[in-house]
Amino acid sequence: MSFRPEPEHQRRRSGGTCCSPGSRKTPARRAAYDSPGRKSGRGFRKELHLADSEARSIQKEYPRFVLPVAIDDLRTADYNVYVQQLNCIRSQNWSSGLRELLKRLQRDKVPRFSEFNPATVSSWWRQFRSAKAGIARKPDTYLSNWFPIEKLPEKACWHTVESMTAQSPALDFDAPFQFVQRGETVLTFANAAEVHAGIRPDLQIVSTDTVDTESLLRAQPIARGSGEINPRHLLLDLLRASWENWIETRGLGVYQLANRRRCAFFKPAAGLDALRASFAGVDGQQSWRGLVGTFSRRSMKAPGETTKHYWHFALQAKPRFWPKVVFHISAHVLFTDNGETIWESKRRLHSARRRQCKSWYNDEWRDRLLAAMAHLAEGTSTIKVPLTETKTMHVSVSPLLFESRITCQPLSKILEEPEEIEDDDDIDDDSDALDEEAF
Repeated sequence: MSFRPEPEHQRRRSGGTCCSPGSRKTPARRAAYDSPGRKSGRGFRKELHLADSEARSIQKEYPRFVLPVAIDDLRTADYNVYVQQLNCIRSQNWSSGLRELLKRLQRDKVPRFSEFNPATVSSWWRQFRSAKAGIARKPDTYLSNWFPIEKLPEKACWHTVESMTAQSPALDFDAPFQFVQRGETVLTFANAAEVHAGIRPDLQIVSTDTVDTESLLRAQPIARGSGEINPRHLLLDLLRASWENWIETRGLGVYQLANRRRCAFFKPAAGLDALRASFAGVDGQQSWRGLVGTFSRRSMKAPGETTKHYWHFALQAKPRFWPKVVFHISAHVLFTDNGETIWESKRRLHSARRRQCKSWYNDEWRDRLLAAMAHLAEGTSTIKVPLTETKTMHVSVSPLLFESRITCQPLSKILEEPEEIEDDDDIDDDSDALDEEAF
C-alpha cells in the first residue's frame, strides 16, 4: 500500500528506510521503526531532526505528524529523544506493527495511489525476477536440525515417594539418576533399587509402576495422586533435563535464554583463544569449523588501542516426539571478553551477533552445527547421554534428511551494504576484521 504525497506540508511518519520519492516541499511518506538491537545512524537521526522541526511548525494542522513504531520489546526509556514524548505504536513483530501503521494512515485519511495495488507489485516483481528462477524439476536432499534419538531404555518407572518427616518429599538434584518430579510422583528410568540407593534416608518409595517407554510417547493425561499429569510432557522434560545436565559436565558453559531455557556454549581450548572441531561434511569429506573465535575492536575509552573479544557457538536442545523422536538443536552465538563470562547486556549481545554473523550463510550455520555435534560425540557416530548409572540415551550426530521433488539452485549471494550499527559499552562502531583463523 502506498500513499500520495500532499502538495505542501505533508505529514511524515517518522524515521523509516522505506519511502516513495519526494522533495523537501513534498516529503516522502516514511515508516519509522526501532528495536532493542538497532541503533540509528547519522542519516536516520538527520531525518528525525527534520521531521521534528516540521512537526513543530505545523503542529496545529497536523498533531500526529510524526508517528513512531516500536518493534520487539524496546523500552520507552530507550526511544530516540525526538520521539520519546509521542504516542508510539507498540508491536512485537513486523506484521502487526505494519498493520497498525496502515490503520492509522487510513484513519487520518492519507491519500492513496489508486494505480498502486497488489497486481502492480506482482507484475513488477515478475518482470524483475521470474518466479521460477533457481527452481529445477529434479529431486534434492535437505539436511534438518532434527537429530534422531536412536535409543532409549525400554522401560520407565513411576515412583511414588513420601517423606517420613514433615519435610517435602523432594529428591536431591545430585541423585545418580535423571528424573522429573511432580509432587510425590517421580518419573525416571531408574528402577526402585536404584532410586532407593540414591535418595535421602528420610524418604521412602511407597509404590512403583513400570511402563513401556513407547507407551509414554502416545500416553494421554492420567490421574496421579491428587491431580492430573501428562506423561508425554514429563518425558519431554526428562529428556531435556538429561541433555542439559550431561552437556554441562562436558566443560561447556551454560547461559539462560530469554524464555528461561538454557543453552550450552563452547569455550576455547586450553591455552588457546579458539576451538576447532572436525566433522564429516555433506560431501563425505573431513572438514573443520570454528566453534570459538576472537575478534578485536577499537576501544572508545582508549583511542588507538584495541580490545580482544570472543564469540562462542552455542547449542539448545529441545526433544520432540513428532514426526519422530528427535532433539531439535537450535544454534546461538554468544560473546565474552575473557572466554568465560557472557556479556550481561542483551542489547550488546544482539548488536554483536548481527555484526559478526552477518556473513554466515546457511551452509556455514549447517557446518558449525554438524561440527558441534561431532565434537560432543568425540569421534563416534552417537552421543551417549547417561540417564542412570547403567542406562544411556543415544543421539545420532547425523540429522534427519528430507527429500524434495524440486531443487532450489541458489542465486548468487549478494552482500548487502552493512547497516550502520552503534554499540554501547566500550565497543566502537568501526571494527577490525574477524580473525579468519578462528573460523
